[in-house]
Amino acid sequence: MITRIILYKCGLLDYVDYSLFGDEVAVQKPSREVFTELARIADVKLSEILHVGDSLVNDMAGALLAGAAAVLVKRDFDKPVVRLGERAWVVKSLLNLLEILS
Repeated sequence: MITRIILYKCGLLDYVDYSLFGDEVAVQKPSREVFTELARIADVKLSEILHVGDSLVNDMAGALLAGAAAVLVKRDFDKPVVRLGERAWVVKSLLNLLEILS
């Protein structure tokens, strides 16, 4: 709930079509159910989801294992954007997401 409030106050939710937080569905990442529930709500395939987070295990690994694409935000990273594979990136800042999305 706190994350949703922070993202809302920063205006970042304006750029998101759908969002779902584990505490809202009583399931926590890296559980596949969080990602499959989001796909159901958004009426998309898991492969059409790009998950952004700051945890290597919960966010990146959880999303990739579920079948979604993933971006890991690592603020102490030395490069703005690094592509790790076809569906995985590491970014230094959320501002770098624009490079991935374009």
